[in-house]
Amino acid sequence: MKRISIFLWVLLFSVAGYSVGFAQQNSANDEEMALLSASTHLPCDRLAYQKEVFKQQLLAYLATGDCTHEGIKLYGKVQVVNSFPDLKVQVVNSFPDLKVQVVNSFPDSCGEWQMVNSFPDFKIQFVNSFPDIKIQYVNSFPGEN
Repeated sequence: MKRISIFLWVLLFSVAGYSVGFAQQNSANDEEMALLSASTHLPCDRLAYQKEVFKQQLLAYLATGDCTHEGIKLYGKVQVVNSFPDLKVQVVNSFPDLKVQVVNSFPDSCGEWQMVNSFPDFKIQFVNSFPDIKIQYVNSFPGEN
């Protein structure tokens, strides 16, 4: 859902002729632009150049993902609570937002959760409706869906 909304914003800005940037949008001078266009086959006019750089950066971002939800990383030590959670989670069997693998140690990849009773990275509450994210438990290949 997050990727679709990002795509729609990109489409909106590229159709309107605007460019939104992560980095380098207005920092490239004409000499840098000429050198980059010669070496990377980017267009020479500034607007086309900015659009192409933005498109490449966006594709790189979408390919890697950031594995967060509203600033909360979706891996690490997790504590289940009944009130005041950081995230409300619904467990589903199909179409999850995140595939979760419960591990005993080193939960350092996207979707790897280590259940703890104290000192969590974030707290979750299991709900049946209106979740922040939907998860599916898996035995292998955790991560964003």
